[in-house]
Amino acid sequence: MDEKNALHTTARRFCQERHSHWAKKYNELGSAMDSQEGLRLFPRYRLDEAMLVEIERLVPSEFTSLQHARASLAVAAEQACNALLTEFKGNGPETVAIKEELSAFHQYINQFGEAELKTITALPYRRVLTQIESEKFWKTLQARWDIGREHCWYPLSETSRPEQVIAFHRELWNARDADTLLRRFLTERKIERCILFREVPPDYEIASSLAPRHYDGDESFLTSDFEWVLYVSHESSVTVAGTLAEFFRNAWPDSAQVTYGGPFHTEDLRGTWKW
Repeated sequence: MDEKNALHTTARRFCQERHSHWAKKYNELGSAMDSQEGLRLFPRYRLDEAMLVEIERLVPSEFTSLQHARASLAVAAEQACNALLTEFKGNGPETVAIKEELSAFHQYINQFGEAELKTITALPYRRVLTQIESEKFWKTLQARWDIGREHCWYPLSETSRPEQVIAFHRELWNARDADTLLRRFLTERKIERCILFREVPPDYEIASSLAPRHYDGDESFLTSDFEWVLYVSHESSVTVAGTLAEFFRNAWPDSAQVTYGGPFHTEDLRGTWKW
């Protein structure tokens, strides 16, 4: 990994680790989340999250020098900060917290010289797609799998069932460790990178090692060549389609008997629509 990529990696790692740190401290407040201490905590992880998005829009190979990389990362962080400051409209403790976190970021990335950067270990690849890329890829996915303009798809959409599609309840998916099966599918087909479409932007190109998708509040679609799809919905459903569905049918001979039956828990883990 060259020094420009290494600096980009340190910036990503800062945002990831600080986000986890501040979010944990905020959650530990419990009922005191709205306290002055809470107001000093949650804007910090909000900024770390926003900075990470802006940083992952950058492509390290496009940096012309280490100085250029450092300046580009600083601009990305400033953009995230300014957007968040606008959202909070100059509120006292939140504004102070945001500016302190931005300052910590600058200090962190500026401490790395060429020698220190040689010791940096890589992170799995993840890049925010440009708007043009997202629109182009999404239209391709929609056309291939008859997906409407909204993210909702089988088994929740009202369209007829597509061919080569199976849906499972998330509880069954987790109980059978289907993430491991998904990773095997990607490895056997030598798929190194996937495209992740999220209900709420941005969309990503990610390393296959990041591919297992746990519900995080957003519906999402995952694919690489549009001949297979993984769809995760708000209603506890996980849908596999195309060559991925064929792979699951071969791995789970009873797949037709354990298909999704609704969002609510049942003992057989298939789910039901009855509350």
